[in-house]
Amino acid sequence: MLMLRHTNVLHFSSGVINASGVWYSDPIQLLLKGGNISGQWSVTGLGTCKIELWSSNDGKVFLNCNTALTTGQTVSTGINGLTLNEPGKTIFAAATNGYNMDSALVVPSGQLMVVITETGGANSVTVSFTLKGY
Repeated sequence: MLMLRHTNVLHFSSGVINASGVWYSDPIQLLLKGGNISGQWSVTGLGTCKIELWSSNDGKVFLNCNTALTTGQTVSTGINGLTLNEPGKTIFAAATNGYNMDSALVVPSGQLMVVITETGGANSVTVSFTLKGY
């Protein structure tokens, strides 16, 4: 089982999520000082996605009781940023469409699952996701 502590970062890749498909991460045991979660992701493909964090206390039933990190995310939406090709140096700056970041205060629970849904219904999407707890 994956563990999310306030000192580590978890990385996920959904692989291709077909139109109207859903991807579920493995359950993540929460070992946090608080319930704050930060997510950063990038989207490729022509689809649209929603990213949610589902919570569980028993590790068997995961509930959609937290606010979605994003809805309607596509490769052409996101926030501006920089891509660093070399640590500590801005070698190449480019538009970062398809990238986004947000935070959530999750319901206090023992476990969490990342759920990514393709919501456009016509095209596939692939999501790379990084999760950090605080």
